[in-house]
Amino acid sequence: MGLAGETQHDETVGFTSQMSAARQRPWLIPFVVVIGVSFCARLLFVVVTSPVWWPDSIGYMQLARLIGRGNLAAGQGIRTPGYPLFMLLNDFNLSAIRATQMIMGLAITSGIFWIIWTLNHKPWLASSGALLYGLSIAQVRLESFILTETLATAFLLGALVCLVSLRTSQRRDWWKLLAMGVFQGFCLWCAPYTSSYPCCSPYPLLRSCHCDRDASGSTSYRRSGLWLSGSAISA
Repeated sequence: MGLAGETQHDETVGFTSQMSAARQRPWLIPFVVVIGVSFCARLLFVVVTSPVWWPDSIGYMQLARLIGRGNLAAGQGIRTPGYPLFMLLNDFNLSAIRATQMIMGLAITSGIFWIIWTLNHKPWLASSGALLYGLSIAQVRLESFILTETLATAFLLGALVCLVSLRTSQRRDWWKLLAMGVFQGFCLWCAPYTSSYPCCSPYPLLRSCHCDRDASGSTSYRRSGLWLSGSAISA
């Protein structure tokens, strides 16, 4: 009886600890469900469909082969080099390119969940917002296209995650500013039109950190310098 009582006590303690951990991290179970459902949707697409080739894909592939041969002069600047480099890194394998874009889609879904959770701490709202992307037939289908949009979206969301982290954190993490600049720079490599988006502008950056400015405005200059350094690294 003593041994049975101790075993039951240990099980009760373990269950209580798990419940306590779940209360401390109320986002965990909704997040796992969101990613699991989004993964299943993409897995279904991989099983029943093939990578989709578009007219623009030809131009990206041609530039990727030129980059692989080190001959950029023949490219004529018609296409930005971001997506061709991505194709080159995947060895021109369309299945590998689509699989990588599907993984990026899951990363984008995770980023959306994190942003919404960070801003309002409501698991149901974070789940709903993330699933609007994660289960969107149009978005999942787009990830099967040999086009630059998924890659550009991933970099754009990376910059937005850095911006939200800077805005909500009390810490002055210089690496977030640098990472934000790198993401924005790579985003422009993939889709130059994103330069008009707010999170690709230095203005929200200057408002992002919780720190005091001195009379000379040197804090703003330091922030701009880190942001521009990150952009220069990726440019």
